[in-house]
Amino acid sequence: NYYGHGKVNKDEWTQIRAEWMEYALSVTGFEDVKNLPNPDVAAQMLITGLLVMSDWIASNTDYFPYIDIEEKLTDEQCEERVRRAWNKLSLTDSWYADFIADNDSFFEERFGFRPNCVQREFMNVVSLCDKPGIYILEAPMGIGKTEAALAATEILASRFGYGGIFFGLPTQATANGIFDRIHSWARGTDDIHSLRLAHGMTDMNDEYCEMFHGRASDISDDNDNIIVHTWFEGRKQALLSEFVVATVDQFLMASLKQKHVMLRHLGLAGKAVIIDECHAYDR
Repeated sequence: NYYGHGKVNKDEWTQIRAEWMEYALSVTGFEDVKNLPNPDVAAQMLITGLLVMSDWIASNTDYFPYIDIEEKLTDEQCEERVRRAWNKLSLTDSWYADFIADNDSFFEERFGFRPNCVQREFMNVVSLCDKPGIYILEAPMGIGKTEAALAATEILASRFGYGGIFFGLPTQATANGIFDRIHSWARGTDDIHSLRLAHGMTDMNDEYCEMFHGRASDISDDNDNIIVHTWFEGRKQALLSEFVVATVDQFLMASLKQKHVMLRHLGLAGKAVIIDECHAYDR
């Protein structure tokens, strides 16, 4: 650290904080900190998550290489530096589901077969709801609950603007087992999106490892619009991809008081949450 820690150079840090506060007020249109709105707890959590994410990106020398402490960059040079970093980071966009006019036709187009009576009824139920909520589908094994859940999620996303999904399962084995199906489903979405397999043994999943080649722009084949983004590979960034397949503890940890928990809330915000194999959670 150029200015050091503790009481040494304390005045320099005080001045820098004051300058940043003044700059932040000027660009947001406020004259004084007393005029700032008081956000609720949910907003504070998400804003803090964005702040942490921004700090980690700005501190990454792969995106922002060091410059000499005496070097003075012009505004144009600073803007170009940010553009280069942003292009290199290349974050994927949120998922935007298309409007669905006919449930049966949409289902057949997405999954390659007509919906059965359970799937059709489940889609009809969520289509009639006027706000998001908790939906429970209980049916025998093999009836197609996974497809029903994904179809219902797309219907809800088209109506309420969900930007991704979290698909939670009880074990690493079941998460690995569903990963290929979620990957195939995600390929049918528009634009390039990121997919994350989140549990303690992801490096043992061959399909996931084949997608991950060490660069954000790499994809598993030329026709695949689904990538594994390297920046989301960190343990604390596990839920930030648009599509997440994980053990359910990754979701439950958002309720714990732990360091950087705000990144979990940021990752879950705007997502549809699907909890599969619910019968296994009482064991």
